[in-house]
Amino acid sequence: MFMASMAFFVPVVFLPRWFQVVGGASATQSGYQILALLGGLILSAIGSGQLVARTGRYRLLALGAPIVLAIGLFLLSNLRADTPLPLLWSWMFVTGVGVGPIFSIFTLVVQGAVPPRQIGTATSSLTLFQQIGGSVGLAAAGTVFGARLLEEVPRQLAASSLPHEIVGALPASGAVLTQLSGVGNLGQAILASVPAAARAELQPFVPEIVGAIYRAFSLATASTFVFGIAAALVAVVTIALLRETPVRVPPADAEEPTSLIDRRALVQAEPGK
Repeated sequence: MFMASMAFFVPVVFLPRWFQVVGGASATQSGYQILALLGGLILSAIGSGQLVARTGRYRLLALGAPIVLAIGLFLLSNLRADTPLPLLWSWMFVTGVGVGPIFSIFTLVVQGAVPPRQIGTATSSLTLFQQIGGSVGLAAAGTVFGARLLEEVPRQLAASSLPHEIVGALPASGAVLTQLSGVGNLGQAILASVPAAARAELQPFVPEIVGAIYRAFSLATASTFVFGIAAALVAVVTIALLRETPVRVPPADAEEPTSLIDRRALVQAEPGK
């Protein structure tokens, strides 16, 4: 659960940021954009939970889920500034399908592996590792993102058709990287950061500058998913080493009346009572 949370929380945090910076979406719209990820998670969590509850077996699902998660993150690692939204949504859905069984299966496994009086403690411990894993994963992924962004912005500017004077001046001034910390009209923000006398000269090159920054931001975002792939694969290896203990599944005819009225009805229905 620790490793899976490290892998899952990365797209949950960095994809909305990408939608806001590169896609120009608002905070609310960026939340709507990740519904494909959450939809895959919900569907797979419900289906896998029902399957394990009915069969008592979980090993194949537990092994397959992080593999699907790694595949989804690999697809997301191909994110670029011009990636079509329907294609991105399909990648997000695959990622969500891989996450759902992990959250539902291991909750059932932990609860079924301890005495009833320890279910609360065991479940809270599982949630604790989930939250810690997400926090550690975001910290590490944020470091990867920042380092890659510092590398890619000068590289993408140099690869564009901008004059060498502008390419050399923008990274040195720090204006470009500073404006990436916010959202909004990046072109206007870049113009506002330079002296008024130089704005007219810089104006024709603003679209090319913004495009280079968006390409760098997309590559930096995609690099965080590579970190998530590694975490998901570690989860696969860890699960492969676990010994499967079948989940306790009550028999279908073991249902007993729970209320006093139900018990009285059962007694009256029995012959000789």
